[in-house]
Amino acid sequence: MKFTVKEWPDKSASLLTENGYNLATFSSMSEAHKVYGEWRKSQQAQDFRRPDAPLSEAIRA
Repeated sequence: MKFTVKEWPDKSASLLTENGYNLATFSSMSEAHKVYGEWRKSQQAQDFRRPDAPLSEAIRA
């Protein structure tokens, strides 16, 4: 899934899915990028440690 960080006129920022669903809103772009970066690192670490997932789990992802 792809994500976008959108900055609003009040300088807050939202993390959005590729279809526009708002996952979270932050007080600044830098905070949004920081949290997203930390989340990506945790996901990559989990994927590395985890054995191959069953096909049914991959389809849900």
